[in-house]
Amino acid sequence: MKENDFFPFLARLVYDLGVDESRTIAVAMILYSTVIVLSALGTWFFTRHIINAGIYRWVKKTHVKWDDALADHKVLAPMSLFVPIIILGAGLTPFKVYLPEIVPFAEKVLGMMLTLVIAVSCYKFNNALEYMFSEENSYREVALRSVAQILNVMIVIIVCLVFVSIMFEVDPVTLFGFLGATTAIIMLIFKDTILGFVSSIQVASSRTLKAGDWIQVDQYGANGTLLEINLVTSTVRNFDNTIVSMPTYALVASGVINWSAMVQGNARRFMKSIPINAVSVRPVTKEDIDKYSQFPFIGPFIKNKRLEYRLTTDIWGKDTTEVYLDGERLSNLWVFINFVRMYLKSNPGISQDNTMLIRIMENTGEGIPVQIYAFTSTAVWGEYEKIQSDILSYLYSMVPQFGLLVFQRASQKLESLFVSDVMDGAGSDDKA
Repeated sequence: MKENDFFPFLARLVYDLGVDESRTIAVAMILYSTVIVLSALGTWFFTRHIINAGIYRWVKKTHVKWDDALADHKVLAPMSLFVPIIILGAGLTPFKVYLPEIVPFAEKVLGMMLTLVIAVSCYKFNNALEYMFSEENSYREVALRSVAQILNVMIVIIVCLVFVSIMFEVDPVTLFGFLGATTAIIMLIFKDTILGFVSSIQVASSRTLKAGDWIQVDQYGANGTLLEINLVTSTVRNFDNTIVSMPTYALVASGVINWSAMVQGNARRFMKSIPINAVSVRPVTKEDIDKYSQFPFIGPFIKNKRLEYRLTTDIWGKDTTEVYLDGERLSNLWVFINFVRMYLKSNPGISQDNTMLIRIMENTGEGIPVQIYAFTSTAVWGEYEKIQSDILSYLYSMVPQFGLLVFQRASQKLESLFVSDVMDGAGSDDKA
């Protein structure tokens, strides 16, 4: 029996059962609709069972991984509605004769349902591809999440255009022309999305940033691990476990510091300054040199230098033996700087393959900064902090051994005591 012959057969069957002739068509239409709906539901349950119990279970037994991603994201699940929609569409034939006024509406609904099924399948397939490629090491540096979201947005836009085209029976080309005329409004409403779209493409193509990088964006208070780059927002987990969300276009428009190269290079910059009180800087004497020669690190350095001793008179008229190197008079600050240099060269926590500088910076009125510029031999945060803490605590403890004082804001009393001690020592020597 042909499909078009089913309704007449059903109408004759109803009439033969004794139904009044005036009601035969109505009863036949009800029975026909019931049969079509039940057939569609039965087909849906059957195809769904085949997909879930048959195809998905078979996929899980295979050795390849790409089909597992398709199964986990249930890509084929929406397709179980495809055949029922076709059955419902084919079942509209009698309605075109007896109820023609509802056919256009029913066809529009079925057309939108079919479009939605295809769109959901494409959406799930896109997500499965994003998950599958994100598991590959060669694609982890690409902002796959942003690319996948861009494709999902395109799917949603296409679905909306098709829906409007079906509902109002408008040519899709006309809709695109209308969108072109309203571009300014669309750009204003979806500004962040459009900027995020462009930024995502730039980040994905340049590969300057990827999930897992340590980045710093001061404008948004972000300093930690980049968790993900989405179409509109990007997320950073700070080191205090707070979460910072920022617009994706900020990764391109703002000043972003990526510390990942430093971590991968296994070296981290160590730049600290020790402020020396200027009143404590003085020339060294022969007695000082004899004392410093017994110090670790600097002792062998002093012994290897050819120093010249000259008998001079200080400001209090006291005879003293001052020390010169290559015609230049030496100070306790010079000895301390070389002590720091020798100490860092022998410290296993300092990288000897990178730049190392010990230099005097410009006096800012808050002491003479002795800057230490070096690189630690590790980039691990905890170990880095331990290395610099150990170095600074040791150097601070050695500053007084060279007759120097560390500058402090509330150190005027200390300065006066130091000067008075020097003056008293000079006076006692004069009396002697």
